[in-house]
Amino acid sequence: KIGAGQFGEVFEGIHKETGVAYAIKRINKKRVKNMENIKKEMEFLLRVNHPNIVNVVDLIEEPSALYIVQEYCSGQELFDRIIASDGGFQEKDAAKVIGQLLSGIAHCHHEVGIVHRDLKPENILYKTKDPDSEIVIIDFGLSATVSTHMSHSVELRDAQHDHLKHRVGTPYYIAPEVFSLDYSRSCDIWSVGIILYILLCGYPPYNGRNEEHIMASVKRANPVEFPDEEWGRISDFAKRFITRLLQKDPSKRPTALEALEDPWFQYEHVDSHEIEKQIDSRLHIFHSMNKLKKMAAMVIVEEGTVMEVEELKRLFKKVDVHNSGFITREEFREVLSSLESKNDDIDLEILFHELDQDGGDTIDYDEFIAAAIRPAVRQNKQNVDVAFDYFDTDKDGYISVEDLESIVGSVSQARLLIGEVDFDHDQRIGRSEFAAMMLRPDHKTLLSHKYFSDDKIELIATEWRKDNKDSMEQDLHFNQNTESEELGLRIDAVFEKPNQVMVIHHIDHNSLAEEAGLKPLHILLKIDGVLTNTMDRKDIGNTILEAIQGESGCTVTVGVLPSNAIFQQAIGSDVDGIHFAPDHRKSIDDMQ
Repeated sequence: KIGAGQFGEVFEGIHKETGVAYAIKRINKKRVKNMENIKKEMEFLLRVNHPNIVNVVDLIEEPSALYIVQEYCSGQELFDRIIASDGGFQEKDAAKVIGQLLSGIAHCHHEVGIVHRDLKPENILYKTKDPDSEIVIIDFGLSATVSTHMSHSVELRDAQHDHLKHRVGTPYYIAPEVFSLDYSRSCDIWSVGIILYILLCGYPPYNGRNEEHIMASVKRANPVEFPDEEWGRISDFAKRFITRLLQKDPSKRPTALEALEDPWFQYEHVDSHEIEKQIDSRLHIFHSMNKLKKMAAMVIVEEGTVMEVEELKRLFKKVDVHNSGFITREEFREVLSSLESKNDDIDLEILFHELDQDGGDTIDYDEFIAAAIRPAVRQNKQNVDVAFDYFDTDKDGYISVEDLESIVGSVSQARLLIGEVDFDHDQRIGRSEFAAMMLRPDHKTLLSHKYFSDDKIELIATEWRKDNKDSMEQDLHFNQNTESEELGLRIDAVFEKPNQVMVIHHIDHNSLAEEAGLKPLHILLKIDGVLTNTMDRKDIGNTILEAIQGESGCTVTVGVLPSNAIFQQAIGSDVDGIHFAPDHRKSIDDMQ
């Protein structure tokens, strides 16, 4: 146990398979009046993907409690380091913190459409106890959603029209316009300015004897002052930057991305590495997308509306170090390897192959942009409709196997693509199913992803019982083993004997079942040729164990549903070999 709060406790947990430490918050539902607010916060955090925002990796709900599993940060709160600094940070150290803070806020505002609304030192943690540790933003309990536009320039004009209505925040850090009950994402920028002021001198710019006086001071928002006694040692660059952030008129404040370009960061020789973080974050998301969604991104680049041209050119040129107009394997590996990446667990050769959608052994501009466009561009309704209409070649309102076969040239590959999305199990994708796929976040792989609800198990069993021409059988072999008494196999029996269907629910890591090649949601049909439809689950385990303790091991026959969407989620789909190349290619200078 590492902490406790109003609604529950926090524990350090170790993942049994990987040995990685996580922080696990156990929230007692009886103590919470509105669980929906907590669930909303977690949904926000599952959408973000940034090194300076706490990484929530799983939500596990039980009748009496909600468990939130997130990365474990062993460092202090920023507030504690301010107290220990005895009068303020050195400018260079403050610049590092504020650069990372703005980078995380830029991701929230610009990429996924979230306003934090309660930024303060207590909601900023150091990842480790190391003096040079990065920070992460936590506690999105008061956050709100705003629109994310396809163009950064449009976002600049429209941010002042977010029209947030609720008065939330903490007295010292709340922006003055919040009291008007009509404010924008710029309230976060004000809070960053307050935090920076405190970092450099140790006290807030708007103060008072009590909360009422503090609030009155914030509402007046007089021009910020820099008394010589504390600020004589501080550069004019820092003072001018704070003044920009603490403009009473929110429309005169910079956006988070603009703030990252402030001369103060150059003066302190602090690089936020914002371009690299954007590349890393977006490629991580692209890698996690299913194949049909990757193809849709390519269609959007070719046929849709992509307005963030200058930003995308900047990203492309960062990787195309030789200015050849395409990215080679060597360039790709060199740039990606240099990043302090969230993609360390991704094979760069696999990622290169995923981006090279036309199989040309280089990544051209369109292919790179398909991976690097902001999620808001892929999720824009107009672009979603453009992609759907492209795949719906016969214009009947559905994407069918025949539609996709005409594009990818293979009926089997078309069925796999359909299976990634077809949750209605009707071998076609409607417009609403397609839109849901495009809107769904892909980059979070939940720790509990291999456990399935009773509804999903029953759906698999029902699908198997249909006369499904896409189903197939496979023989797998358990080798002789005289030592282990644990198969590592959990089976659910669906329907009544003699028509029951035995669905594999879970496979333990490094178990005999995993070694034999069994996977979650396989249908267990036979053991050494004997049908399982009348066996008890305990009998199945005993039968396999007795066989593998004999001389020849044991052969089991499993059923596989390669086109079923739930099955694809469980084991992943092997769609290597599909290359997709729309007819019309644009050069980097044509994307205007």
